[in-house]
Amino acid sequence: MKRLSRTEYGHVRRRIFIASSLSVLIFWSAAATLSQEHTDTVEASDSDSDEEILLEEDASIEQLNPLSIFRENLEHGGTSPKMVLIPSGKFEMGCLTEPDCSDDEIPSREVQVSRFAVSQFEITFDHYNVFAKASLRSIPDDSNWGRGSRPAIHVSWHDAVAYTKWLSTETGATYRLPTEAEWEYAARAGTDTRYSWGDDVQYNKANCDGCNTGKAVEQTTEVGKFEPNPWKLYDIHGNVWEWTLDCWNRNFGAAPTDGTAWTSGDCARRVVRGGSWIVSPFFVRSATRHFYSAENRVSLVGFRIVREIDPKSTDESI
Repeated sequence: MKRLSRTEYGHVRRRIFIASSLSVLIFWSAAATLSQEHTDTVEASDSDSDEEILLEEDASIEQLNPLSIFRENLEHGGTSPKMVLIPSGKFEMGCLTEPDCSDDEIPSREVQVSRFAVSQFEITFDHYNVFAKASLRSIPDDSNWGRGSRPAIHVSWHDAVAYTKWLSTETGATYRLPTEAEWEYAARAGTDTRYSWGDDVQYNKANCDGCNTGKAVEQTTEVGKFEPNPWKLYDIHGNVWEWTLDCWNRNFGAAPTDGTAWTSGDCARRVVRGGSWIVSPFFVRSATRHFYSAENRVSLVGFRIVREIDPKSTDESI
């Protein structure tokens, strides 16, 4: 396969961005549908995942080991999404696989990340609908692909932030979007390869255009359909781009090295990570960065959430 130069990569990236945006406006810009009754259905792969823990009180999180899976009760019934406890540690952030690297993925640098928890799956319609009904918000459009355990799409950055604030109120813990550093640290899961499974594409590992044998899926899939990364996180590569807290900056020249969000730069646009169902395997690499306007609601973008853990707590890194 011919490798793209940085200039060619930039041209391809712009063409895909323009094409995907026009497609969304033409085909998937229908008004949000009316709220549907929430069900207690869980992700399709729940039965195959590790045993989870229901936290009865915040202090009990100190008893958990790294990569433990837990939920928390909501004040008005139900539970939070499944969360995976991610250990603190250092990693090399940015593109590590020349000549893949785009200008916005360099320079790579060492980043220290404090312990946090991240949702095992992208936030689904089942999760988001509970929030929308409780907050008297419109249910996002599903592009006629289905709801349930598919990732919530047509959700703006502001919508995603509102969801995390609601979840914080319901649980008494602090939930938010991941920082870009937290996202990449969790996505890489200790690897330094193009993908969390290695450097080769390897078909049937993710939902993207060219990631699978046979006809392209050309829409989102239910979360958990593909194997998780080494840290038990599903759909890190592909399915939908995922919002992060960070403002868009054109490279990592002045980026934070402590795992916090980059809150300066072009904050009208926010960083998204992970790629989506419409892009090629090149764009679902662990290092790939992209952006959307914080106001955008499109079928290519969803989100994953983080629960803050006391940064002074200690645990063994993996």
